[in-house]
Amino acid sequence: MLSLESILTYIHNGVAKQDPRFVVEGYEHVTDTSTGIMLHVYDKWFKVTYENDNIVTQDDFTKEERDTVWKIKELITPPDVLEKMITDIKPLQEARRAKFSALYENPTPMAVNAPVAEDNADIYMG
Repeated sequence: MLSLESILTYIHNGVAKQDPRFVVEGYEHVTDTSTGIMLHVYDKWFKVTYENDNIVTQDDFTKEERDTVWKIKELITPPDVLEKMITDIKPLQEARRAKFSALYENPTPMAVNAPVAEDNADIYMG
């Protein structure tokens, strides 16, 4: 089996060189005209298809492989659109992170209706 990281790096390098083998459609799709595969890179998720069949999705890749796909996304997205995406997401990320942190700073007691005794379990001491 070929290394998926090497395949994705090859696609990235081809897109960067504007190799005619890789056809960029908008800023969400790259088609490899030699193999017929299409890389669909959306704002938060991606997949690879062949003849309209899903082949692999983001969940099937390692972190390094996903990072390479996101580098391809940066190449095919106009700088002004990319900047707007980054600007728009930061306040949302900060709010979600603050909410998660607050749940541990001020925990709400949980109502236990039917406690379950577990053998050989450690007690959480928070």
